[in-house]
Amino acid sequence: MGGASLPEALAALACGFFLLWTFVISIVGMIAAPIIIDRMDRILGGMYPKDEILFKGYPLSFARLGTYGRVILFRNTRRYQRTVFEGRPDLVEAVETMPRGLRLWLIWVHAPLLFTGALFFLFGWLLMYLD
Repeated sequence: MGGASLPEALAALACGFFLLWTFVISIVGMIAAPIIIDRMDRILGGMYPKDEILFKGYPLSFARLGTYGRVILFRNTRRYQRTVFEGRPDLVEAVETMPRGLRLWLIWVHAPLLFTGALFFLFGWLLMYLD
């Protein structure tokens, strides 16, 4: 009966870190979502079909900002070039000419939520089996 083993302690620290990071960026992102969603829809709304209705409610706009962030983050990968940007010079130009502050905001706040949330659950699951 003693303290936790090293792998267990590392998994707990990683789980706690990703929990805290996910919580902080989701709160900050939710506060900013209604402020920037209209501007982002004007810039990158061309990704969606013309008849798509882009709702402005919290969960929908927050998720759409995450999608925009992932598209900007992975814009140079082969998969995104083929599925999102192929035959869309207007979308490529929109991403390249959008304000730098908005681009960085989407990359650092909205895009990582999927990854940090997944890592939180991965390390939490790992903690259950390190007992």
